[in-house]
Amino acid sequence: MRISERRLRLIIAEAVKLSRGDCNQRHSLAWIDPEGEVHMLDPYDTHENWAHDVMKKNGWETWYTPNFELLLKGYVRVTNGTTFSFFQHPTNVPQRVMRSVVDIMMQCVQFEEDGPEDLKTVIEYGQSNDARLMTMSVADFIEKYAEKDQIENFYSALMR
Repeated sequence: MRISERRLRLIIAEAVKLSRGDCNQRHSLAWIDPEGEVHMLDPYDTHENWAHDVMKKNGWETWYTPNFELLLKGYVRVTNGTTFSFFQHPTNVPQRVMRSVVDIMMQCVQFEEDGPEDLKTVIEYGQSNDARLMTMSVADFIEKYAEKDQIENFYSALMR
């Protein structure tokens, strides 16, 4: 089940409102599952609690932390509108998942004072003891990972 664009806009707008207008203040915004569905967390929930609940609900064994287990299974941890954690490098993530990442990022940047060239995104990938960080502008990330229709929608929305 995919989240509609309208619903995503409402979710992001609410998250921005909760974080007092700054997409970068939330610390546990959402998870994206391997099918690309976005699971927004309640304002006072954490990634770890949500991951634990998913592991328990599905009867999955936990060898590491629930957070890391979900990353291993292809989930993406969304810290805020510009910070995401993957198990593998983003070029190896299925497009349906990257589409959701880009959607969240595009919605967030519209509420920011900085433009997409100035606003930075932080991508963490790899194992926790050997994690890599990748930082680039939101504009560069969208150019590299978004699908053509997303790029067109993004820049046309900024022109409004």
